Amino acid sequence: MIRKPKNSTNFHFRFNYMGKTYSGSTGTSSRHLATQYLSKYRDEVYKKVALGEVDEPDRMKLSEAIAQYFKDNRHTTIPTTYTTCSTKLFGKKRCNRTHKMLRVYGLRDESIETYKDKDIQKLINERRNEGNKNTTILYELVFLSVVFKHVKRLGYQVPDIDFDELKKANKLNANRGRLRFLSMPEEKKLLIELSRTLDADNEFTKLCRVNALHFAVMLLDIGCRMGELQNLKWSDIDMEKRQIQLYRSKVDNESALAMTNRVHEVLTDRLASKAEEQTMVFEGMIQRAKGKGRGTLKCRAAFRSACERAGITGCSFHTLRHTHASRLVQAGVSLYVVQHQLGHSSPTTTTRYAHLAPQQATMQAASVLNQIQEAA
Repeated sequence: MIRKPKNSTNFHFRFNYMGKTYSGSTGTSSRHLATQYLSKYRDEVYKKVALGEVDEPDRMKLSEAIAQYFKDNRHTTIPTTYTTCSTKLFGKKRCNRTHKMLRVYGLRDESIETYKDKDIQKLINERRNEGNKNTTILYELVFLSVVFKHVKRLGYQVPDIDFDELKKANKLNANRGRLRFLSMPEEKKLLIELSRTLDADNEFTKLCRVNALHFAVMLLDIGCRMGELQNLKWSDIDMEKRQIQLYRSKVDNESALAMTNRVHEVLTDRLASKAEEQTMVFEGMIQRAKGKGRGTLKCRAAFRSACERAGITGCSFHTLRHTHASRLVQAGVSLYVVQHQLGHSSPTTTTRYAHLAPQQATMQAASVLNQIQEAA
């Protein structure tokens, strides 16, 4: 039955079915619409209880699913590659050199449950035709998988796509290739060229160039990831104890890292010019003037330009992280210590640098054999 309580302008309903009482508001003050609402509600209850039917999950387009993922995770640190993937999946890619948007293959923006394995296979094929490496393609597949899992937890229909099988069938193993790290002469040349670019016509360009130099020094000496350095806060730094409390969002852990003399000098310099309201160490890196991430882009450009003038090839900011790890291993520092310094969640990742370690065991074996042969 339906009735209008004294303290409400809307009709409410109440009925019993299979020993259970159902009640609530119809959301309308019209008796006619309230009666229709009750009739529809009774039918839904009958389907669920008597026929055992369940509600069909809601549907969502791919663009809506991606937007929902970013919205729900806006208070967490999302990998920067996900932002790139979200644009690329719809046929647009930013050129690293010119920063202009380029057209690439993109998926159709339809309800996500309509996607099939063949759609993802075509995406893989097109990305390879465009010259993308396995690692780049893997990032897109991982991002899609993460988005699908997220909206599924929200009750939306998702496609039954076996991403693991697609990776296996297409041999999409991340090929790390040869480990690139800077030699000491290369490091000296790079820092010299970065120091020469500090003069600029405007303050923003000068800020980006200073950031590039300071970024390089800190990556070389503490070996963190670029994103970790971008999100470093002054509250994470203890200048007296010469210690940095670094949060690693990628692996969700923290590391207490000691400052080298060079890092202490960089932070002292930045602290002297710090604005009172400034909370981030590299505030200019997240500037949003004239486009998202402009500060980061100009910082990268200053770094690439310095590399070119120094005659250094195949070098990026991440190369400096490899350089840090390689120097430690070559100096005989244990892989366990290096794992902590880099913030690797698994020692398996750190073993990539194992071949650089001094071969003490084999040197000792050769020495013993030489002694035996000389004594014979």
